[in-house]
Amino acid sequence: MATPFLAALLLMVFGGAMAYQSGRTRAALRGWVDHSHAVTQQIDQIETAVSTAETTQRGYLLTGDLGYLVRGRGAPAAARLALGRVRMLADSDAEQAAREAALNDALEPRQAIVTETLRHAVSGDQASALALVRSNRGEQLTQVITRLITDARTHERRLLGVRLTSEAAAARRVEYSVALMALSAILGLAGGLFLLWRQMRHTEQALAVSRASEARFRAVFDHAPMGLLVVDASGAFTTVNEAFATIVGRPAASIVGVAADDLSPVVDSPVAETSVQALLAGEITRARVETRYRRPDGDVRLATLTLAMLPDVEGGAPRILGITQDVTEERRATAALHEREAQMRGAIEASLDAVLIYEVVRDSRGRLVDFEIAQCNARAARLLDMPQDTLLGQRLGALFPLSRERGLFAIYTRVIETGDAVTHDYETADPRASAQWVRLQIVKVDDGLAVTARDITDERQNVETLRAQAQIDELTGLYNRRGFLAAAEREWQRARREGRGVSMICLDLDDFKQINDHYGHARGDDALRAMADVLRAAFRGADVVGRLGGDEFVALVVPGGPAGNTVDAAAVGAQVCDRIAMHLEAANAAARAAGCPYTIRTSMGAASMASTAAAPEVGLPETMASLMQEADA
Repeated sequence: MATPFLAALLLMVFGGAMAYQSGRTRAALRGWVDHSHAVTQQIDQIETAVSTAETTQRGYLLTGDLGYLVRGRGAPAAARLALGRVRMLADSDAEQAAREAALNDALEPRQAIVTETLRHAVSGDQASALALVRSNRGEQLTQVITRLITDARTHERRLLGVRLTSEAAAARRVEYSVALMALSAILGLAGGLFLLWRQMRHTEQALAVSRASEARFRAVFDHAPMGLLVVDASGAFTTVNEAFATIVGRPAASIVGVAADDLSPVVDSPVAETSVQALLAGEITRARVETRYRRPDGDVRLATLTLAMLPDVEGGAPRILGITQDVTEERRATAALHEREAQMRGAIEASLDAVLIYEVVRDSRGRLVDFEIAQCNARAARLLDMPQDTLLGQRLGALFPLSRERGLFAIYTRVIETGDAVTHDYETADPRASAQWVRLQIVKVDDGLAVTARDITDERQNVETLRAQAQIDELTGLYNRRGFLAAAEREWQRARREGRGVSMICLDLDDFKQINDHYGHARGDDALRAMADVLRAAFRGADVVGRLGGDEFVALVVPGGPAGNTVDAAAVGAQVCDRIAMHLEAANAAARAAGCPYTIRTSMGAASMASTAAAPEVGLPETMASLMQEADA
């Protein structure tokens, strides 16, 4: 019976609170009305000060009466003072504050123009003063100031109207609140009686809902996909669902009343028991443990068990809710994965090659931007002369800055995009690397790369050595026939493309057979080596010099300078022949001084191909062989 009366009392209190609040609101609105009047008054003072400044300026210019200056002297200060008061009053009105800032920005330059005008007028410079008065800038600022003052006054008057209306509404609310208090006392009593009747009906409905809720909970409990169980303070099962029965491999009915320790190995029992005791003592609100359940067939299942206290039921014993999930297969899969990873790491470390596992680095749009080292073996660390731990996390672009320029980054990207494995010989050009050449085997692995690198520096050097040996004359160190023809053909083709002139010089040793016959083949070999030294001294590094066989030597001379120049190749060839003769004479003189019994003499022939710039009307020879035949002839 107390509820209806309490409701009536609350309604009366509510009416009183409304009356009190409406009174406070009305008082606050009265303050805002006064505030609007104060802002409007200051805006009027700004307008008066601006008008005074403009009027006194014009009055002084027209009459020269110093009285105008006296009256207008305080106008700028009055305008700034009123503007400052508006700033303080309108600090909470963003629109008015913005307008005040714009007005301040317009007033300062306008006051400056007025001051400058009066300064010119006082000094007698009437022309400059009148020019400033008539300036478009001053008139524009005056229009801006007038518009801003009008907008500010209109805005504040609109606020004043709204606040007066709100104040009247607040006064009416005070009257309504008082009337509500009286009406509440009457209606509250009747309403309380009605609520009492409704409460009785709701109690009956709540009991029905509670029974339905319990039925739904039971259905959810029984059919939940994870194991659910309830144990009492002694650790015996009071309720379990089918999912838990499946985990332990027993019928649900046979589990009720069984101690939890009977289903778990002895080694697991103390852990769960400690958690249960802590829950019962209120030391913790939730516990999570790992436990095992032994099935009747001997199979042991690993599970996670989360324990929490069930809400107390009046007069009931404490109970604990358990949520369990079978993680046996998950743990087995994780163990197998770790085993495979260990095997892979072992295989990588045991590899005779350097192994680097890269992960793709992508930007926010999914575009490939770099590769990052996720794993590497000790051989990779030795190859790059860096600690293994330091290599992990390094990016290809930072580790090998030249990888983009030298095409390695493009190869890695192509393997990611196509999935095709690539084998590539790469010159490191990195002072940290212990190998100059490595052979890379690049294979895509998921969204990354597995790269094996083998040091092939010795192999490449052997190949280069064999290639050089196949093209170098063993006796003289010059190109042999094969090497000369290959190198000279490259220079010949370049000269044709660029329109350069070239010269071909052929040389034979005179009486070389007599040197062999009279002094022996060893002396003949010395003569050939001496001639090779003369040629090396006479030619530039860019010229191609070779020994065709026996006592025959040949050289291709390409004059220097930009392509298509007018250098006379024939003249250059003649100069080279003169240098050969000069160096040969010096070599013979040195040989005679050392007791050499013979003198080396040569016959030389030269043929030239003019540059297209020097002789555009002359056609280029078709082949290098034709030029060589002409020089030999």
